[in-house]
Amino acid sequence: MDIAGINLGAGAAALFGGGAQYLGDTNIDQLRNGGLTGSAVYQANDVAIACVNSGASGCGGSYDVTNTWNFANGTIKTVISNGSTTLDYSGDGSVDTNIAF
Repeated sequence: MDIAGINLGAGAAALFGGGAQYLGDTNIDQLRNGGLTGSAVYQANDVAIACVNSGASGCGGSYDVTNTWNFANGTIKTVISNGSTTLDYSGDGSVDTNIAF
């Protein structure tokens, strides 16, 4: 998996003083082995779940996701929560099941 366009912000721009170069996409192993310490948390709420095979009324839902990147031990943890969706798994235009997590 590659991470395209990582934005290090104005602080990194000031450090490099205009001498930074884009060297291509960064992959997960490069980030994990880059000597970084600490952790970073990325969170998104109400991520949409769309029904692409059906126009059934009420089909779809949403969930929350939190990714914690622990650079000290080289792990990435993903937690998905507050999710609920209704699905038309047969594609016949009617909702077949409800899922909550």
